[in-house]
Amino acid sequence: MVTVASEQPQSDSRIPLVAYVDSEKAPPRGEMARARFVATRRNFAIEKALRLYPQATDFMMVDTYFLNQPQQLDRLALDYESVKPCILGASTWWTDNRTILKKTKFWDTWVTPLYDGASFSMQGIVETSAVGGCYCLPRSIIENGLRYELPEAWQMSEHVPFCRGSHLPVYIDFNVKLFHPSPFTYSTRKRAFITAKKLAIKLRNRLVTKAYRWSPYHLWRLYKPFQNLSMMHEAWLKKKVLEASGTTFVDVGANIGTWGLDASLYFDDVHEFEPDPKTMIILQKNFAMNNRHNATFYPYALGAERAWKRLRRYQFSGWNSTLERPIIQEAKLKGEVVIPIRTLDSFNLQLDPKSVVKIDTEGNEVNVLEGATNSLKAHPQLVIETHSEPNIQACKNIMAENKYEIEEIWIPGQTYLIGR
Repeated sequence: MVTVASEQPQSDSRIPLVAYVDSEKAPPRGEMARARFVATRRNFAIEKALRLYPQATDFMMVDTYFLNQPQQLDRLALDYESVKPCILGASTWWTDNRTILKKTKFWDTWVTPLYDGASFSMQGIVETSAVGGCYCLPRSIIENGLRYELPEAWQMSEHVPFCRGSHLPVYIDFNVKLFHPSPFTYSTRKRAFITAKKLAIKLRNRLVTKAYRWSPYHLWRLYKPFQNLSMMHEAWLKKKVLEASGTTFVDVGANIGTWGLDASLYFDDVHEFEPDPKTMIILQKNFAMNNRHNATFYPYALGAERAWKRLRRYQFSGWNSTLERPIIQEAKLKGEVVIPIRTLDSFNLQLDPKSVVKIDTEGNEVNVLEGATNSLKAHPQLVIETHSEPNIQACKNIMAENKYEIEEIWIPGQTYLIGR
């Protein structure tokens, strides 16, 4: 085991422990400087472990919080032997004591956001994008030069680029459950106040049907404004692709219009594709209430061929998907509806290099591109949200075949591909 600590730690695990001890005070939590500080010291710890154990074939990187849980650490090492070569991380949990009713929640949400809200009863080993806190890794990736680092443009945990840079499958082991100490020590009075506030917010979200919400560009009036993503969602990405005036904006996976409304300020024509009939009602009302009349609405999902599929509905429509997955953040299946699938090419939209096609289809992005062979010949700018390494590579391959220059932006749990 390899760890970084301010003083020499102890562990009852059967696995030998190597600690890099540094008493220098780390920068405050939440600051990028802290992540860089820790990344540097993790590299020092790795180098020390390589020197002390030249015959070791695998290591376990573990935060000191978890060293007092030796049985779980030993279980992780045992599970790793059955699935390597890979990076295998333990699931990490904490007790949220901020409200009257305490809840056990997933801890590493910044590193592994798709499991925010996961049930503590979840079992099994499942693939993910990155893990943090405690994970096993092969020595070979270290000897090949992989180290912890954070490029300036990546505002995230040091674990994320490390896992991705390994080019190995990454899994999280829900059979191994480690507990992180709670960062909160609230009085009963404060917990009661927070509980009451949360209940009031839930009531407001149900009762308020119309409200104004800011985007990076405008104050919009929204229908059912608290039941979906904020207009500020992906504001940083919008600034990359919307602010130059364009001809046509194609919104594949329009949801309630968080992209389409802003795009209507800059593009001559906006085409909104949203297959869920319930979400379509909200989408059309949002455009009507704001007097945006340059949009056309299509009650279809886009794919590689004409078909009918079942759309799985979750508590937030932005998580709806035709794909089966064990968990989408804290999504819980709320129902299904049969929807029509069409190809982008079948609509013969007037696209050109000043057009933008934004694709956010919760894992179905490759099929959308495969059904857009003729549309891509017009070389519209592409903005694609992806969630898995196979989909990232498949999208990049299609974009490269169509001679796109690709900008890749990685954040925890997903990657954005911008094609120009």
